[in-house]
Amino acid sequence: MPSIHTKQNKDLPFGIFRNKRLLAPYHDVAASVFRNNKSANLDEIFLASARDGDYDRIQTLVRPHDQSSMNIDVKDRRYGNSAVIWAAKRGHIKILQLLLKHGADVTLRNYDNKTALDEASPGIQQILVATVTSGGSSPRRLMQAAWQGNSHAVEQILSERRVIDINCQNADGMTPLLLAACDLSLFEKIRSLLTNYDPVRVVSLLLQHRADPSACDSEGRTSLHHAALSKASAALNLIGLILGSGASIGIGHSSVVNVHIPIP
Repeated sequence: MPSIHTKQNKDLPFGIFRNKRLLAPYHDVAASVFRNNKSANLDEIFLASARDGDYDRIQTLVRPHDQSSMNIDVKDRRYGNSAVIWAAKRGHIKILQLLLKHGADVTLRNYDNKTALDEASPGIQQILVATVTSGGSSPRRLMQAAWQGNSHAVEQILSERRVIDINCQNADGMTPLLLAACDLSLFEKIRSLLTNYDPVRVVSLLLQHRADPSACDSEGRTSLHHAALSKASAALNLIGLILGSGASIGIGHSSVVNVHIPIP
């Protein structure tokens, strides 16, 4: 008489094969974590997966695990690329959309001072800028809307009852006002992809809500410095608004560059 164990063994191979294939991404991640119990390793796996187009692994990693979840904006050590920058640069559209769905920040820069938008093809750029239309009234959406010069989104966010710190910062230490002034030339080049583009109106709204014109980026530059360094057509109007708010040309720490106000 065949034993119970024999029957179980007959059914076992298919079950093992099916489960291994279904749970492979989980097993890979778990094995990597247990081999070396350091969060840095998980960051490296996450970034390499975004770089190499491993959608299944990214999908696994962005899901909450126990009481913690992946830092979706972590940057690699060599280039300073976030997962979004890697996905945009390599054209991994499905991964990019997944990261954006989970709140990845498109305003962050790598060590070459480039954002995902700088690294992306026109088709990918369109995906990136379109995310500003969703996300509610979060600080992250305010920063992205200000960066993109989207006056409608900024006005909508600031008019709602929810209290948002007007001087909130992204992981690079950039406030909405700094972001609004720092990439004027980039957004003028891709203006056809943008809706409600009016950086002058955006800066005016931010200043009305007491945005701090003395806030500096990591190099000691204020929004006034960024506007003065830009060759964009909106730069002069931004300079006038910021100076009109009482900002001082000399604001900032010792590494601040000199400001040269262009004369039309």
